Amino acid sequence: AYGLALCRGYLPVDECTSCLTNATITVTNTYCPNNRGAIIWRDLCMLKYSDVDFLGQIDTDNSFSFSSKDTVCNYEIFSKTAKELFGNLFKNAIAIPMEFADLDIQVPCANGNKTLHGMVQCTRDLSVDDCMECLNHAISFLTFHKNRERVVYGSCNLEYETT
Repeated sequence: AYGLALCRGYLPVDECTSCLTNATITVTNTYCPNNRGAIIWRDLCMLKYSDVDFLGQIDTDNSFSFSSKDTVCNYEIFSKTAKELFGNLFKNAIAIPMEFADLDIQVPCANGNKTLHGMVQCTRDLSVDDCMECLNHAISFLTFHKNRERVVYGSCNLEYETT
């Protein structure tokens, strides 16, 4: 059997352990023993296992996405700023072995600046090139019309949120 556990790059060890423990309990009680593979995403962690070797391979088949209902204040400015932010996040993520990056940037709105927080992460079994390929695939599903969007794959995830 093959397994992979991933927590957000900034998460303290005890919170990561707690998230993965809860994910393991859910997988064990819900998906085992009948299934030969499972993946579960939590807000702060992901757990994946299979009887087929998936390590080192890009997984964009297992996925989900999320977006808030509320829209951004100025799409043209917001989308340009968000795309620049993700360009920096991608560079930062592939520059370190953890393949994780998060940044904040200010976006001007009519009623004052909003903080745009972005985050990208790849599983550490991916090469730098595969990490970039996965993230580029994921970002193609962002509309940049909502105040929060998230795309999660079995090998990478990204999200942004404005506050």
